[in-house]
Amino acid sequence: EIVAALWIGPIRPVWHGDVAGSEVYWWTPAEIFTGGRISGLTGNANLTGMLGVMALIIAVARAMSQQDRRLWPLFVVVPLASVVLSQSATVVIILAGCIVAAILILIRFRVSREAYYRTFWSSISAMGGAVIVGAVLWQDLAEMLGKSPDLTGRLEFWRIVLVRWLYSPIVGDGWMGYWMPWVEPYGHLLTQGHAVYLQAHNVWLDVALQLGIVGLIIFLALQITSIRNAVSRIRYSDEHPALRAVPLLLLIALVVQGFTESRPLTELGALLLFMFAAGLPQRGERTLPIRVQKQTAEQ
Repeated sequence: EIVAALWIGPIRPVWHGDVAGSEVYWWTPAEIFTGGRISGLTGNANLTGMLGVMALIIAVARAMSQQDRRLWPLFVVVPLASVVLSQSATVVIILAGCIVAAILILIRFRVSREAYYRTFWSSISAMGGAVIVGAVLWQDLAEMLGKSPDLTGRLEFWRIVLVRWLYSPIVGDGWMGYWMPWVEPYGHLLTQGHAVYLQAHNVWLDVALQLGIVGLIIFLALQITSIRNAVSRIRYSDEHPALRAVPLLLLIALVVQGFTESRPLTELGALLLFMFAAGLPQRGERTLPIRVQKQTAEQ
C-alpha cells in the first residue's frame, strides 16, 4: 500500500480520535510489508479482496474475448494480487466457487447436454462430499489455514442473532442494511474486544433479523430471479461465452460471500442483486432466443 511504502504508519478514519481500542477501526494498519493484510481504499481487507474477485472475473472474461489484447495481463494481475494480499479465507472460498462454476459453464459449451448434466451432478456430489469432510476435520483445517475454529467469533455471533430474531420472527425488527448503533440493542448486540459489529456476518441471518420470514421470502425470490436472468443470458445472448458468464459468476460470488458476510445487503452487493433481478441489459434482437430469431427470419 502507498501508506506503508511511504512509512506514514497506521491511519485512523477522521471520525475516530485517539481513544482506547480505536486501533480496531484503522483505515489502514500499514502492515503490508511486514506480513499484514492489505486494506486498500475500502479500509477493509475482506471487502478489498471481494472487489478483487469481481474485477478478476471481469478481467479474465475480457481477456478470453480478446477485448484487452495488450493490457489484459495487467488487468488480471492487479485484482489477483488484491485477492492474495487480502489473506481472507472467505475470499479464497469465493474464488474457488467461481472457478468451479466457470469450469462447468465452459464444459456446457463443449459437450452434449447429457454429458454436461452428468458432469454437473458429479461436481455437486464432489463439492458436497468436500463440505462434509471439511466440517468433520474443520478444527485441523482451520489450524492449517491459520484461522480460528469459530470463524473469528462468527459462530457465537450467529447464535446471538438467532436468539434476537426469535423475538420477532415474522417481520423482524424493521431495519435494512447496516445496524444503527444508537438503537437498542444494536450498539452492543455483537461485540468482540473493543470492536462493535453492525452486521450479522451472514446475509440470511441479517435478513431474518431485520425483515423476518417475510423478508427471507422476498430475498430468496430476488436471488432466484437474478440467477434465472443470468442463466438466460448465457443461453440466449450472442456475446462471447466468457462475457455471457460474467453476471452469473458475479452472483455466485455474492451468494458465497453471503454465508460469512452481510455485505450483499449493502453497497455494491445490493446494487448488483437488484440490477440482475430487474433484468440484464440486452441488445435488442441480437440477444433474442435462437428459436425466436428463426421464427422472425421465416416470417
